[in-house]
Amino acid sequence: MTGQNQSDWLGLSGRVCVVTGGGGGIGRAVALSLAQAGAKVAAIDRDESGLQATLAELRQLGGDHVVSACDTSSAESVAAASEAIEKSLGPCSVLVNTAAILRSGGLETLSLAE
Repeated sequence: MTGQNQSDWLGLSGRVCVVTGGGGGIGRAVALSLAQAGAKVAAIDRDESGLQATLAELRQLGGDHVVSACDTSSAESVAAASEAIEKSLGPCSVLVNTAAILRSGGLETLSLAE
């Protein structure tokens, strides 16, 4: 890693990273890890209170970060969040999808809509 900042070994410094499901759990942990690596983080989730908790933790790390309420199953919601993020931070360089919903049963029984 000669000549490279060791805190930016992933090359994320200043890059805009969007994390779906960023309001809690794995998504929040990923968002915080990306911020610690120097990224500008945008966390999106349907859980607005969870997003506010994520934003509070991101702010403690410093840097430019935003959160946006977003339902990733809605194209309109995704487009609105994308536009807001790009206006605030710039174009997305990295997308980490951690948003999920638990469905019982096997994969073969789930419809495409689910």
